[in-house]
Amino acid sequence: MNVTHRDLKPDNILLDRSGHIKLSDFGLCKFLEEPAPLPSVQNPQNPLSKPNIRSRKLAYSTVGTPDYIAPEVFSQNGYTQTVDYWSLGVILFEMVVGYPPFYSDDQQTTCKKILNWQHNFHIPK
Repeated sequence: MNVTHRDLKPDNILLDRSGHIKLSDFGLCKFLEEPAPLPSVQNPQNPLSKPNIRSRKLAYSTVGTPDYIAPEVFSQNGYTQTVDYWSLGVILFEMVVGYPPFYSDDQQTTCKKILNWQHNFHIPK
């Protein structure tokens, strides 16, 4: 549906009476639409006539709860709905192990661990 939640975490996952999963807190959701078509005629002398080259297929804001943010959110190069799959993986890890994989006492350290996840991700025995 071209929507990314951007703040998936255990607090935002609810179960109804039938046991069905419901998502909550859509305040950070982003609709990622197709890029606008380029105008057919442009005036190279006028900088205001240049099309907006920033794709609306990507989101660029650094938002979310640090323990569940995907590394590409920090990159400032844009990201897609796949960041929600990262968050889902972190949630599943936490459900099995009991704590998020990149947990730290301060948010800055957590973010550094996520950015360097290849060296910081360990599954305990």
